[in-house]
Amino acid sequence: MNDSEGIRETVGRYFDGLYHSRGADLRAAFHENARITGIVSDSGERSEMDLEQFVRFAEKQPSAAAAGEAYEMTIQALDVKGAVASVKVEDVYIGKRFTDLLLLLKEGGTWRIYSKLWHADPL
Repeated sequence: MNDSEGIRETVGRYFDGLYHSRGADLRAAFHENARITGIVSDSGERSEMDLEQFVRFAEKQPSAAAAGEAYEMTIQALDVKGAVASVKVEDVYIGKRFTDLLLLLKEGGTWRIYSKLWHADPL
C-alpha cells in the first residue's frame, strides 16, 4: 500500500467512526496523543479535546448510519511529505457541516491523525 492509500484508509476509519458512532474506529485512526480543536461558527465557541474526550463525545452521539442519514464525508485535498501529511475533509455530522484539517504522522509504517483542527457551520 502506498502512502496515499494508507492515508485514505486512516481517514476512512475516522469517517466510519463518526458515521457509526464507533470509538474503536476513532482510536484506530488517531494517534494516542492527538488533539482535537475547533470553532463552532454560529456561537464562536472553541472546543478542545484529547483523544479520549473526543471518543467519548462521538460514542454518545446517535449513529447517523442507524438513522439512515446520508454518508456525506469527503476528502477535499491531500498532501504528503515524507512521514507527515495534511488532509482537508468535509463532512456532515451532528447537524453541522464540518471542514476538518487533519495532520497525520506515519510511525512504524502506519498513518495516524495527530491533530484535527475543525470549523463547523450550521446546515
